[in-house]
Amino acid sequence: FILLTAAATACLLELDLRRNHVVDGNRGLTAVRMLAVAGLTLTFYPVVKAFTLGQIQVWINGLFALSLLAWAVDRKALGGVLIGVICLIKPHYGLFLLWAVLRREWRFIAAGVATAGFGLAASLIVFGWANHTDYLRVLAFLSEHGEAYYPNQSLNGLLNRLMGVNDPGLYINLEIPAGKFPPFNPWVYGTTLAASIAIIAAAILRRADT
Repeated sequence: FILLTAAATACLLELDLRRNHVVDGNRGLTAVRMLAVAGLTLTFYPVVKAFTLGQIQVWINGLFALSLLAWAVDRKALGGVLIGVICLIKPHYGLFLLWAVLRREWRFIAAGVATAGFGLAASLIVFGWANHTDYLRVLAFLSEHGEAYYPNQSLNGLLNRLMGVNDPGLYINLEIPAGKFPPFNPWVYGTTLAASIAIIAAAILRRADT
C-alpha cells in the first residue's frame, strides 16, 4: 500500500504537469520525477510512522491516493467505490460523500454509497448489531478523551500535551499505556470540536475558482 501511494501520487503529478504543458514526454525526466516522488513518499513522516506502528492507515492512504487518481482521470464511479471501501475501515471518510452531494457528483455518490452499504450489510450479518453500536460508543469515548502521545500532531494531541505540562501523570505523551487515555477536559474537547467544525466546513463548502 505504500508502493500504491507512491505510484498513484507520481501519476497524479505527471498528469497535472502534462495537462498544464509544464513538461514534455521525455522518458528520462519522467523516470527521475517518479523516483523523486517515491523517495518523498518513503520519507514522509505520516506514511512511514503509520507503517512502523502497524496501522491500517497505510491501507487507507493507498486507497485514497488511488481514488484521487481515479477522480483526476474522470473515473468517478471507481473513485466512489474506493472511498466506499475506505468508509468500511474508517467511517469518517463518509464526509467525502457529503462533499460530493453538494457538488452533485452522482456517479461518485452512487458508487460510494452502494459499496459502503453492501459492506455494512455483510458486516451486520457476520458480526451483528451489538458490535456496531459498541463502535459508536468507542468513537464517542475517543472524541471526548483524545490522545496525548507525542507523534499525534493534531490540534487535540497538541492541546493534551499542553495540559500534560501541569499534570504529566494524567497526560502521558511518551508512550501509549494500554487502556490509558487523557481525562476528559472541556477546554480541550471544545477547542478540538470547534476547530474540526471550522476545517470541515471550509473544506466541504469551498468552491474552486472558475
